[in-house]
Amino acid sequence: MNPEQIKAAALGMSSADRAAMAQALWESLEDDANAANLAHAGVTKLARKRDEEIENGDVTPISHVELMSRLKP
Repeated sequence: MNPEQIKAAALGMSSADRAAMAQALWESLEDDANAANLAHAGVTKLARKRDEEIENGDVTPISHVELMSRLKP
């Protein structure tokens, strides 16, 4: 299968299955230089901090759709 065929097949999956696939693909990048750069840039630390803020009730989470709406010029 080529990447376009994989993409087409994935888009036909349920959102739960797509999320699981995305997670598996992301985790497969752990040894990749780009993933290492992200970790070194503090992305992981920031994500943990944000998660803690949500768990503690310090912030109110918003959906991805809402975030994208707010970011539009």
